[in-house]
Amino acid sequence: MKNFVRDSTVRSTITFQDSLGEVVIPSSATLTFSYIPLGGGDRIFTTYALVSSGSPPGSSWIYDWDSSIADPCAVHGHAESAGLTQRSTIDFQFRLTANFANRELVGEF
Repeated sequence: MKNFVRDSTVRSTITFQDSLGEVVIPSSATLTFSYIPLGGGDRIFTTYALVSSGSPPGSSWIYDWDSSIADPCAVHGHAESAGLTQRSTIDFQFRLTANFANRELVGEF
């Protein structure tokens, strides 16, 4: 599992494929992250619109996520295409790490 330091921007780059492994170009796509919010509590789910990139346009999709809204935890991601005959999805996860030098952990803003 890949690690990122909490408070960093985490870039997700997604390329959708069909069942044969061929790149597909959807008309739009979303990304849902599941994480523990800053300060603790129950895991939440937030969905974001992915931004088309790549050449040709729509061959890859990106989102830059501000991890400062989450506690150190495992973050689960689910990307989903739209506008295709057959929906394409991708699941992944990464870990946010932090220590006591990360000021928000000890209440020093």
